[in-house]
Amino acid sequence: MLKLLVVVGATGGQRGSVIRSMLKQSGYKIRGITRDVDSENARALTAQGVEMVSADLNDENSLVQAFQGATAIFAVTDFYALFRSDNTWVAMDTEYEHGINIARAALQIPSLEHYI
Repeated sequence: MLKLLVVVGATGGQRGSVIRSMLKQSGYKIRGITRDVDSENARALTAQGVEMVSADLNDENSLVQAFQGATAIFAVTDFYALFRSDNTWVAMDTEYEHGINIARAALQIPSLEHYI
């Protein structure tokens, strides 16, 4: 049975390198989370065999749905994307909330073995 790795923000640079590495490993299915499953980067990952799903880091329930069946979750928040659209304090507060939402959602996944 394949283990499921869920990668939050799958179309980002660091997360993309994790996906490329894990695609070379046997025994793993990869699910990528992104805001826009129709973006060029998301479609490229789908073409490589990654299951792409949409979830919102502001919505814990959408993350719980995206994490279902995961044995591992690789999660990174993106301060710089937030910083470009808001002031520093708002960006920091939002990134903090995103991290809390990801962790709370992960706690609800009984199959989870690794949280990175």
